[in-house]
Amino acid sequence: MSELVEGRLVRIEARAFTVEIDGREVTCSLKPKLFTDDRRAKTPVAVGDRVRIRVEGERGVVEEVLPRRNALLRPGGRGKGEVQVTA
Repeated sequence: MSELVEGRLVRIEARAFTVEIDGREVTCSLKPKLFTDDRRAKTPVAVGDRVRIRVEGERGVVEEVLPRRNALLRPGGRGKGEVQVTA
């Protein structure tokens, strides 16, 4: 089992999440558990987030989103207290 490495999310396109680690970009998917951690959030990650990923060959899996220091939020649109982190 490979170890977790820390990086910064730099791009989100459809279901591809690009994380920069030491000047190298790794295309990642998200661990499904991330979608259930914060039920108010529409998406569990935003560009600029610090994350921990497990690299598997040329790709990776985002295993953990580290605490944010700040965020730009907007209402999630479902009217149930849901928010969307835009950056």
